[in-house]
Parts: sequence; C-alpha cells; structure tokens
Amino acid sequence: MTIAERIITWDEVENAWECRPGRNQNGNSGAITMRIARTIAGYIGQGVMLATVANRLDTTVGQVHHYRSLVTRLAPELQAAISADILRFKVGRALTRITDYNRQKAIAKLFIDGACSSVLAESIIKLAGDHRDWDTAKLLSVASGQGVAGYRSPTVRETHAPVKARVVAKPLPKVRDANDLPREILWMAGAMKIGADRPMTIAEKATIATTLHNLRAAADELAAAVAL
Repeated sequence: MTIAERIITWDEVENAWECRPGRNQNGNSGAITMRIARTIAGYIGQGVMLATVANRLDTTVGQVHHYRSLVTRLAPELQAAISADILRFKVGRALTRITDYNRQKAIAKLFIDGACSSVLAESIIKLAGDHRDWDTAKLLSVASGQGVAGYRSPTVRETHAPVKARVVAKPLPKVRDANDLPREILWMAGAMKIGADRPMTIAEKATIATTLHNLRAAADELAAAVAL
C-alpha cells in the first residue's frame, strides 16, 4: 500500500513539514522533499483545500502547490531521482510545468548529466514551453546565451525589426565658466543632445536653467556693447 492509497492524517503532514530541508539538515534532503510531497498530495487528495493546508502550515498556497505537483505532475522516474538526490527540487518543480513525461525526462537529463546548472532551470523550462519543437541541445544553447534572466519569444514584427541600440545614460558635461560665452554655448549644445536621449533629473534641469539665465545675461551684455 502506497502513501496515496491510505488515509493521511494531519499529524503526518505536520511531522513531514517540520523535517523539510533547511530546518533539518540531517539525512537525504531529496527523500525528505518527496516525503513531504507525497504526504501533502495524499492529504489534499482526500478532499482538503490547498489553502487550508497552507494556512495550517503557515506557508503560502504556492509553496504547497509546488510540493503537491512533484507527485501529481512529475514523471515517476524523476520523483525517484529527487528522492535519490540526483535531481534538485528546484529543477523538478520547474519541470512540472511540462505535461509530456518524455520531454520532462529529456530536459531533466541535462541537469542530471551535469550539462548545465540548476540556475538555468527556469529559462530552459520557459523556452521548452514557448518552443515545443526545440530539442534539448537548442534549449540549452539559447538559455545559456540568455543567462538566468530568461528569454522572451519575439513576435513576428520584432523578429524582422532592426535592433535598436541600447541608450547609455551619459552625465551632463561639466559646467563651464559662466563668463565664457562660447564654451557656455557648447555646453548647452551637449546638454540638449543628452536631454534628447534620456529624461533629465531635477538637478540637471536646474543646472540648465541657471546656465540659460547666464547665457541670456551674457547675450544682453554683448548686444549692449555692440549697440554702443
């Protein structure tokens, strides 16, 4: 008789939860993880709400769902791999978003064989969901190039659109002597160019306002001198 074929008591759920990795460092963490998963899945399978279990364990519904999914959505072979500490919980949890057991196992092999780190799990699983025709080699290649930040499938328009260079925020040029009109004009030209590339801060706007005032004053003085 398996744990899913008999009545699971709340005490069993609570005892398993108290031994979760991070609280109890003794023993096989993978086996403990799967014990929690089987206990929670069996208890919820008796008609108990996910939210009820989460509240009584003082955790989130999402966390309870992750453990339950290891039993309800993960290939049995991969459940065994987690129990044996061959596959990490983080990877197994991500793999539950793939419904095809064979594809789960093919992707899991990348992590089991050490072809990639578990930090790429989320990126690879997202790619696998977006591109079901991609093999594991292509998934790994693209995910590695994107890094842990992930990958967003481009739209048809984005695919054919020219790549726009990223604008690097530049500081305003150093303020010149307010009495040096030619240099002040050059400074303003540089400031206006930067202002067209990115939004300016309040401090930068104040500096420009002051410089404009100085330029107007200098221009008035120059006009007065020419008139004489």
